[in-house]
Amino acid sequence: MVIVPFHEIVKHGLVDDIVYYGINRVLGYEGYVLLSSIMPDEMLNDETFSLFLEVAIRGRFYGVIGWDMPVYADVPLDESWSNLVISIDKTLELAKSGINTIPLARGVNREQVETGLNAYVKAGFKTIALHVSDYIYAYRSDPLARETFPYFS
Repeated sequence: MVIVPFHEIVKHGLVDDIVYYGINRVLGYEGYVLLSSIMPDEMLNDETFSLFLEVAIRGRFYGVIGWDMPVYADVPLDESWSNLVISIDKTLELAKSGINTIPLARGVNREQVETGLNAYVKAGFKTIALHVSDYIYAYRSDPLARETFPYFS
C-alpha cells in the first residue's frame, strides 16, 4: 500500500490525469493507494476539501486518510478545539461519501485525542491513523508530547 499526499498531486498538476486515468494507471502501480489529506495549512478549506473528495472518488483511490486540520500546541486552545471538530466532521463526510476512510487522530492534549478517538469509534471505525512525527520530534523536550503519549516513555 502507498499513501499519496494530495498537495503533491495539486503541486505537480496531476489532478486531471488522475481523475481521467485513475491513480493506479498514473503511478503504474497495481496495489492499494490511499490519498492523504495531510497538507500545508493554507490549503485546508472547503474548496480544497471538495476537490480532495472528487479526486479520491474519480481517481479511484482505495481510500483516504481522514481530513487533517491544524490542531497544534502553539495555536490558542479554542482554535485547536474548533479545528478538531472540523476535522472530525469532514472525516465523517468522507466516510459517508462511500470511500474507504481511515480517520486521523489529532489533539494537543489527552482530552482532544480521546474526543476524536471516541467520535471515530462511535461512528464504527476500526482503524485510526496517527501522524506522530510532531510528537516524536518534541518528545524529549516537550512535556505536552509526553503527556499526550505517555506510553512512549
